[in-house]
Amino acid sequence: MSESSKRRGAKPTRRAVLPEVTGMHLDDARVVLTASGFDEVRVKYVETYEANYDIVKQTPGSGIMVDRGREILLEVSRMNLVNFLPSVYQQTSATNGQSFIRGFLYIVQTLADQTSRRLDRLDRLFDPRTTDPEFLPWLASWLAIGLNRDWSELQARQMLLAATRLFPYRGTAMAIEEFVRIYTGASVDIEENTWPFKGFKIGVHSTVGEDTVILPTMNLSHCFVVRLDRPAIKVPEDEIIRIHQIIQAQKPAHAAYFLAFRDEEEKGEMGAFMTIAGDAGDIGGAVGMGIGVAPEPAIEEVGKKAEKESKKGESAKSGKNGEKAKKAKKAKKDTKDTKDTKDKK
Repeated sequence: MSESSKRRGAKPTRRAVLPEVTGMHLDDARVVLTASGFDEVRVKYVETYEANYDIVKQTPGSGIMVDRGREILLEVSRMNLVNFLPSVYQQTSATNGQSFIRGFLYIVQTLADQTSRRLDRLDRLFDPRTTDPEFLPWLASWLAIGLNRDWSELQARQMLLAATRLFPYRGTAMAIEEFVRIYTGASVDIEENTWPFKGFKIGVHSTVGEDTVILPTMNLSHCFVVRLDRPAIKVPEDEIIRIHQIIQAQKPAHAAYFLAFRDEEEKGEMGAFMTIAGDAGDIGGAVGMGIGVAPEPAIEEVGKKAEKESKKGESAKSGKNGEKAKKAKKAKKDTKDTKDTKDKK
């Protein structure tokens, strides 16, 4: 294999051209590096004649291809606090020109600057677009929404932006559609004042105690169907649970809903009614998660199995009743024989 073909077949690396940030303010340099994909930045204070917080040197240098995971060292101009102390504390070593007090105070300055700079940009922590990634779940708790752990940082920020925009419309079809669409990435349609079930037939498509769900009387004015343009077979159970939790958090408390998938609509059939109110033994506390209905042979098999078990129970019950009857008859006969013996005497 030639070298060119090897290069063509090789996996792409996370490398990018390091931008020039020398001469920029530290805040501006961080923005430029983050936009280029370089998140690992270390700051080192040095004393120069440049303005405070200006970048005087960067390592590696600009214009070269660098792995985006590599740490970028920025040397930043900063007046040392030792200059405010008496001259006796400003003396340096005669051998290497270093000063312990100067280096120690730079450590204190770095920690203090980090805190003060965080306070200076405190307003950015409350904006989903500019807040730190570790603050995203905290902001989500303010809006009573949960973030998926598998989401990227961009998806989490999009969900928070939508939540702040849609919070006044909470409980409406528009809000539910938008939240489910952001979470699933699929088209969502809501049909109000409708319900997919009109009833069921015992022994045909349902077996009592096996796959039957008894529903209360449904008021269509308080019902809606959420139609998701994704096949149920490709949606994991934990994701379905999460979709239900999103709908439950956004819908009116008195309303009932049904989650329908694309493959169920194509087959002309619906899955089981779903509700987040099960025992701890159910998956995620969910009953009938709407994953889909079992195929017809499987339903028939369940019916046959239930019928066999019912016959076994009836035969066992009749056998027990027969034994009881025989014992009662024998006891009655023994009592009669004892009575006749007494009369003869």
